Amino acid sequence: MSTVRVFRCGLSADILSIPIPDSIEDLLPEDFYSRCESRRVSFYTGRLLLAAVLSAYYGVNSLKAADFLISEHGKPFFSESFYLRTGITKRIYFNLSHSGNCLCLSISDEDTATDIERRRQRKSMNDLALKYFSDDEKAIMSEDGDGGVKSFFSFWTIRETLVKYSGRGLSDITGFKFALNRDRKLQDDVLSRLSIHGIDKDSVTGGSECDGSVEGNDISQVKVLDIMPTGEKNLYPKGSLIVTFDCVWRQDKGDAAQEYAMSVFIGAGSGVGCLELHDVIMPEEAGSDVMFLPDSQGIRLSLISRIISSQDTGH
Repeated sequence: MSTVRVFRCGLSADILSIPIPDSIEDLLPEDFYSRCESRRVSFYTGRLLLAAVLSAYYGVNSLKAADFLISEHGKPFFSESFYLRTGITKRIYFNLSHSGNCLCLSISDEDTATDIERRRQRKSMNDLALKYFSDDEKAIMSEDGDGGVKSFFSFWTIRETLVKYSGRGLSDITGFKFALNRDRKLQDDVLSRLSIHGIDKDSVTGGSECDGSVEGNDISQVKVLDIMPTGEKNLYPKGSLIVTFDCVWRQDKGDAAQEYAMSVFIGAGSGVGCLELHDVIMPEEAGSDVMFLPDSQGIRLSLISRIISSQDTGH
């Protein structure tokens, strides 16, 4: 089984005062300094975080522009040049996402994807739900006390994560059927082999006694969605999971909390396995290092979605 690691950090313009380290200097595009500040912050933070994770977990101490290729729809991946240069023999997959003041990175030796979205009222929210969401999803939105904001962004990050995983872009966002699993009997044994580490012990269900993993715990308060791809089905291995979290993030102690939805794709090819979450403190001055924390604060498991085929039942 593989481990999918998810790293979450803040986005702050202060990062631009940090001199560009030699380890990522080759990654800055020619137009970097002409970009608006927010784009420079997210790009620089993402590359610093990716470089730090590769150094800490894979022993890769520098990155070159030739290490990366981009798919037709913008999904980055490591080139053959990267593996030849580093001597790494097993493939590494990564995905970045950012919204508001928060950025996240998922990385694994099985293909993965992630999406994070800040929750806030949007004028287009209801129109998008009417256009893309299933009846079950719209019913859940109607039960929210916040006008559907909480559920909308949970469901939207799931879709974004799916299309980021396939690398097909938003053109593929309608290629799924979503339905709530009402009988609670997941026919696949994938769920029983999923463990989540790095969240509070009461973050699976409200107040339940658990060890921070899904296995063996009461998940009666966590809704389960079944997702059936209607397009090119072999893009999404049957039994794969998308795990969705409610997140609270404070950039600084005195700042107001921002609420987010975050989803992570775990491919069935890995046997599913372990999802590991870490908060990260980015450097605030020259010479300081990226600091990895052992867990993520303010995160609660809210949804589990699984990829099914047309032969599966359970609704």
